[in-house]
Amino acid sequence: MKYNIYINQVGIVKAGLHTETTCLHWAVVDYIGGFVSSKKKTIIHNEKEMVWINYSHLAKQLPLFPTLKHISNVSKCFKKLKDLDLIITKKKGDNLYVRLTEKAISIKYFKDDDRYLKDNTTVIKKITNTNTKDNKLSKDSKTSVKSTEFITSSTKAIIEKWNLQKVDYPHLKKTDVKKKTNTNQDIQKYIKQLKKGTFLKGKVLNKELIKFNNIPKKMKPMSIKEIQETIRTMLKYLIDGYSPVSKKSVGSLSEMIYSRHFQSSYFLQALYNAPNPIQATKDPDPKASEYLITHLGFEVPDYQKLYHGVKSIQDFVNNIPKKSMDIRKIKGEVGTTLRMCKKYTYWLDHQDWIDSISIPILNTNNKLWKKFIKELEDDYQGNRLWDK
Repeated sequence: MKYNIYINQVGIVKAGLHTETTCLHWAVVDYIGGFVSSKKKTIIHNEKEMVWINYSHLAKQLPLFPTLKHISNVSKCFKKLKDLDLIITKKKGDNLYVRLTEKAISIKYFKDDDRYLKDNTTVIKKITNTNTKDNKLSKDSKTSVKSTEFITSSTKAIIEKWNLQKVDYPHLKKTDVKKKTNTNQDIQKYIKQLKKGTFLKGKVLNKELIKFNNIPKKMKPMSIKEIQETIRTMLKYLIDGYSPVSKKSVGSLSEMIYSRHFQSSYFLQALYNAPNPIQATKDPDPKASEYLITHLGFEVPDYQKLYHGVKSIQDFVNNIPKKSMDIRKIKGEVGTTLRMCKKYTYWLDHQDWIDSISIPILNTNNKLWKKFIKELEDDYQGNRLWDK
């Protein structure tokens, strides 16, 4: 992972981070700023959103700082940042929630504030690789403060049109064009790459995403009109009647164009494999549907998506190789849709790393299901339950 951290030198001194630990602390600040966009698990505290921090994930994403593998060192780092008024934390159970303070944002994103920045003429680059054109901030982003000149007019227009869709798409997250944020910079960078046809260069995409959507190795340059039309198509993923997106990236324009964390792009899906409405499905197995609703606690589920998921599990059961079904144990445990649903939910309940369970994970095309089947086959001495 690369870190592109631009910090005002005077701001660092004012913040008290001018010791040998500067890189470590600001790498953590940069991680927090980037992790907020993933919105994996958040709470609202004092009317502001705070994001859950996973210590293990933090250590893995900052391999240059092996000391972070020890929770005690992570706690010390967060305490230091809190003492310097760079972060606000809140404990809830065993989980730690964090958000950046205005002071941290002022220093990290060049937001002029006389309390911290007395001289913005000296800028230093921390850690690695900030010399490429895509990583450089525009001239306007270094000088403009209250205007939106740090993003182009075409980017601003796309973001504003995206924001106007909030009425029809409740889950959509607005992007503030008046603030200099990583989200704005990412959107502008992606649009620039799409216009040049270099969007795929240097990006890592899930192999199944590429295969299922026939995504080519190279893209042709796109016009602003074509980009806007694709974004409108992409919005269909956010409404009922179409295949759902992952809840972890719902509504964020930059994350839906390209998610580094999940190696996915709903923009590319919409471009090369436009979403089609899900066909109306009758309840394929009422007993299985009722069990899932009761066990998983869906108060008012999207029944079409539920039925679609149950139907995919039913098809899976019906297509288990006959050789495997001849084994009494397998037939007894997964020989019906209901038994397979019970087996799957039992497995889900015992995965501590899963934060929440939603209807889309009932579909047999997702990674969770494939992981479940692989482990189940191991329990059955390697007897194949799936021909693919």
